[in-house]
Amino acid sequence: MLAGPASPADRRVAVAVFDYRPNTVTVNPGDSVSWRWAGPDANHSVSAARGAAEQFDSDPGRAPDAIDHELGATFRHTFTKPGALEYLCRVHPRFMGGTVVVRAVPDHVAPRIRLLVAGARKLCTRGPRSCRNPRLHLRFRLSERARLRAEIRRLGAPGSATPIRTFRFTGRRGRNHRFLVAGALRPARYRLTLTATDAVGNVSKPARAKFAVRRPTRG
Repeated sequence: MLAGPASPADRRVAVAVFDYRPNTVTVNPGDSVSWRWAGPDANHSVSAARGAAEQFDSDPGRAPDAIDHELGATFRHTFTKPGALEYLCRVHPRFMGGTVVVRAVPDHVAPRIRLLVAGARKLCTRGPRSCRNPRLHLRFRLSERARLRAEIRRLGAPGSATPIRTFRFTGRRGRNHRFLVAGALRPARYRLTLTATDAVGNVSKPARAKFAVRRPTRG
């Protein structure tokens, strides 16, 4: 069977503290970006720069000194023309701007994580208070550059469905080595779950690896 076309995505950007967060997003043609006024400041617009390939404005016809939004308000635009499209706030055009990069060739392939191994180093002394896990070593291969989210859960413990540690970082294409500062972990068995999100928002299947924190044997 042939796979059908991927559904258009909607990327989200927060308008907050005189900035657009994230400041740059990458989308496929036909995808949308939704800006949300998160505050506490809300006197901002989302307006295409003069000469941009696509024109859009959250406040058409409104003078800059009349622009204001309720917290939680949103503005959405669907992008169709490839290129780097700059936009700005008409109230603060000198320092508040962002970019939407529209790919010329659509990317609907999710990143792939392979060969994930997690190992803890130099962990415990006498008890949970002095049980230190300053570095958790991750090794894995990644099919493309992506943003990564790592979650640690304790196996066989009440509430194990809830992560006790969460990390976010960027991985490169190919082989990756990463040391995470996990802090104090009790002697136990743990599972690390790793997911990757590429520039246009495609999300990988989760990769998982188990590791143990053990008390050292006394010599």
